[in-house]
Amino acid sequence: MVLSQDNVLVINIPEEYNIESSSPGFDRRDGNRLIWDGTLYRNFAKGEPAVVVAPTGINPWFLIIILGVLGSVVLAIVFKRRSKPPVQNELISPEDRLIEDLKYEKRIEQFLETSGGQASQSDIIKEIGLSKSRISTILSQMREKGQIIKIKNGKGNLIRLTKK
Repeated sequence: MVLSQDNVLVINIPEEYNIESSSPGFDRRDGNRLIWDGTLYRNFAKGEPAVVVAPTGINPWFLIIILGVLGSVVLAIVFKRRSKPPVQNELISPEDRLIEDLKYEKRIEQFLETSGGQASQSDIIKEIGLSKSRISTILSQMREKGQIIKIKNGKGNLIRLTKK
């Protein structure tokens, strides 16, 4: 490519980019514009002019904001972990478990009485607030004692109080 005397080549570089290199060197620069007007180079070799640009560095304010947010998150996690009560990993003795089961049996029995003598197992789980497996275990114990009967009802069970 050859620049004639009345031709000028101008390449605009986006503001968020810096010039890493140019070949051949530009004649002058006007802000973000690189200008070849033929002062230094009139003839360009194959593949010229070539300009290599790279994104500018990270804005320092952006970096400060990101570090501030990350620091706040870390502090929140640390304080949250410190404020939790220690977890008790003690096993419940069989006697305590029996007493606890009897309390839940009584609550289930009262719920069934207020529900007309029967309720779905899923309603009992919602009312009592224990896990499905825990309720299932307690209901099995109640069934063995003759307090309730389980009636298969689709995918669930209908729990009915027995007559005393």
